[in-house]
Amino acid sequence: MKYISTLAFLVCFLVSLVGQDYSKFGIDQSSSDLSPLELGTTAPTFKGVDQNGQTVSLAQLNEDGPVLVVFYRGYWCGICQRSLLEFQEEFSTLSSAGVQVVAIAPEVEANIKKTVENNNLEFPVIADSDNSIMKSYQVAFNVTQEYQDKVLKYKGTTLAEINGQQNAILPIPATYLIGKDGTIKYVHYDPDYSKRATLSDILAAL
Repeated sequence: MKYISTLAFLVCFLVSLVGQDYSKFGIDQSSSDLSPLELGTTAPTFKGVDQNGQTVSLAQLNEDGPVLVVFYRGYWCGICQRSLLEFQEEFSTLSSAGVQVVAIAPEVEANIKKTVENNNLEFPVIADSDNSIMKSYQVAFNVTQEYQDKVLKYKGTTLAEINGQQNAILPIPATYLIGKDGTIKYVHYDPDYSKRATLSDILAAL
């Protein structure tokens, strides 16, 4: 039954992509590999440096329990910041349930620190400087020029500069819950960055 549900989820998602214009969310239609990882499969391993200069890995986090992996766009994204703040406000509930939380974004370490300080985050936040984690979780996409221009007008700097990269690449703001056994237990994956995972859905998947 679980695999039937997983298949249905993927089919619905892929069907939703057909004929859809996601450029309003900044997604260049040429971006490939935009599809959620399957429930029940083994989550890709990753390792990165957090806001405290500490190396954080999925394997290390999994030693203490399930891991909630949250992808966000950057400190400049208001919806992302509100979502991270909600996770911080719910941090004690998640911790009580044994869940380890880690957030991941392509922004440089200095901007990661802005995100952490603005929201008083207690969980690790990783700078995915080479986009390798985002790519392995199939959330990385090329940003449209129109959306890049909007960020430039809003922040006075380019996405490439914010992320310390040559190209403008952002993640689908996906959320993955990874069980202690390393398998994916829950996925929230929506190109519409205004739609985010809820605490009740995450806890229900434990």
